[in-house]
Amino acid sequence: MSIDFIALDFETANQRKASPCSVGMIKVIDGAIKESFYTLINPEAAFDRYNIFVHGITPDMTARSPIYPSIIPDMRDFISELPVVAHYAPFDMSVIRESNARYQVTDFQLKYFDSYYLSKAYLTMPSYKLNVLAEYVGFTFQHHHALEDAKASAAIITYLCRQHNIQSIEELLHHANYSAFGTVDGSSGNGFRKKAR
Repeated sequence: MSIDFIALDFETANQRKASPCSVGMIKVIDGAIKESFYTLINPEAAFDRYNIFVHGITPDMTARSPIYPSIIPDMRDFISELPVVAHYAPFDMSVIRESNARYQVTDFQLKYFDSYYLSKAYLTMPSYKLNVLAEYVGFTFQHHHALEDAKASAAIITYLCRQHNIQSIEELLHHANYSAFGTVDGSSGNGFRKKAR
């Protein structure tokens, strides 16, 4: 089995995507968690009360944390060449692209896929929210904590692979009719899309 990937999740300070205040990542090798990465981020932006209510991160907690460009070398090293999964990836990939644009980061590239859309392809559920799917696959976690959300996304992907006897992430995408990974390249990239019919 070569179920190798990174699961990623961001939390933001406000409704603007370029305001990351935390990131969590999980490294999965051969279908098992091998390593984790988590840091608070100084968003250099105002916090909305609603966002604080959701994730519990406050301005005081991030005041001495690194800003987004400072964590890019560690993120690149952690991800390496592995594909990245996020649950409803348009949000997290927009955080990366818009933060890259804000801070003029041009040397951050990755390929990604989406546990939300893959779950819709493989499972019939009343809801495809992260907490609903995590409960379905038997994973208990603290919702809206970036590292915990990343673990939940990883649990969903490994569950889908086990249930369908899938041996690689590429095979998982292929059977769900996705032709290729989405991409991020600095502030641009391509979406994670199904094959044309």
